[in-house]
Amino acid sequence: DCSSLKPPTQPPPRSNGENDHIAVLKALARALRKTEDAYLGIADKMVGEFPELALMGSCVLSMLMKGEDMYVMGVGDSRAVLATMDSVDLEHISEGSFDGLSPCLSAVQLTSDHSTSMPEEVRRIRNEHPDDPSAISKDRVKGSLKVTRAFGAGFLKQSRNGTTRCWRCSGSTTSGRRPTSRATLPSSTTS
Repeated sequence: DCSSLKPPTQPPPRSNGENDHIAVLKALARALRKTEDAYLGIADKMVGEFPELALMGSCVLSMLMKGEDMYVMGVGDSRAVLATMDSVDLEHISEGSFDGLSPCLSAVQLTSDHSTSMPEEVRRIRNEHPDDPSAISKDRVKGSLKVTRAFGAGFLKQSRNGTTRCWRCSGSTTSGRRPTSRATLPSSTTS
């Protein structure tokens, strides 16, 4: 029963520091990495009975609001798009006046696609796997997957030299109040 829950009387303290943004980005990266590791661990244990688990993967798109700051994390080719409206339109709407108002929305893409349609992603994969001529084949990763970064898809993340980082790919995050500023997850999550 949530009836006893009440909203806070004061907003939480807000930190404008870059360290706060970095901490949030690292926490998001850690959460995704731990979730994927747990999924791949379960899939590894069950792959004998359910071999299709090795083939399953997904795109991930998540958003976190912390005070006035928005953090977006995307893996794969799902897109986060922010619709913005002119402040004059917002004032009219908040007053409840829609007379003669034709709100003008603008779209701002917050995430970049991680697919073989993006030349920088193809370059990244080829640079990370210079000894593998089939890294990108038939416009797909290993001839199979259009997305270059994915959650799961364990068959592309098989061990190499005792690690599971062969095809492990990270997502990218957008942080802060400026949708165009991007930060790549720490290199410990990329291959």
